[in-house]
Amino acid sequence: MIKKNDDVYFFEAWGEALSNQYDITIKALIKSLSDDSPDFRKKAIYFLADMVEGELVVETMIDLCTNSDYMDSWGDYIIALGRIGDKRAVEFLINCVQDEFSDPFGTLAVEALGKIGDVRAVDSLITYGLNYHSELGFQGSYMQYSAVKALGEIGSFAAVEPLIEVLDTPDLELCHMAVQALGLIGDEKAIEPLINALNDSERNPKYQLDRRLVNLAIEKIER
Repeated sequence: MIKKNDDVYFFEAWGEALSNQYDITIKALIKSLSDDSPDFRKKAIYFLADMVEGELVVETMIDLCTNSDYMDSWGDYIIALGRIGDKRAVEFLINCVQDEFSDPFGTLAVEALGKIGDVRAVDSLITYGLNYHSELGFQGSYMQYSAVKALGEIGSFAAVEPLIEVLDTPDLELCHMAVQALGLIGDEKAIEPLINALNDSERNPKYQLDRRLVNLAIEKIER
């Protein structure tokens, strides 16, 4: 009998999953994603995300995030979809990013898309993530930080020009993240803008780019 009153449940569940009751156990775990207990839902979400792959898990999490009343678990569903890394979640996550009322879920969706690494997300990450502006200020900045990081993780050359434009912003942390993203993407046309941004004499000394970080990015590009 699988108990759900403590963490022992998950060890018992995984033990049964390794036996000939695998399908039964996974179905029980999927059912627990809509359990009334927030703690239990959270444990089930991340257990499935880390231990189990499959269309049913992905589709169930998307459905619950779209249709369930458990708003306190929506963020966990989105984070889990990124950890699973299944491309079937990409369209749903893009819709989350495009929904202007979705924050903070939109920011979590941006991070999940970076982990999945599908180029279909690039346009939305640029339009709705990188260029995001919000009256909430900090959340807007965090969305941009997440978008820059995700674009670097995906590695599409289509993101190079928008990331080069970020080098002109006064947000030094965002600039440094763009430098790292450009290094990860590895497009040679980013080298000259990186050098120019580093040596920009009109830039406020407080916002000078880190020379070591820029040189490291250039080295990665030149490899």
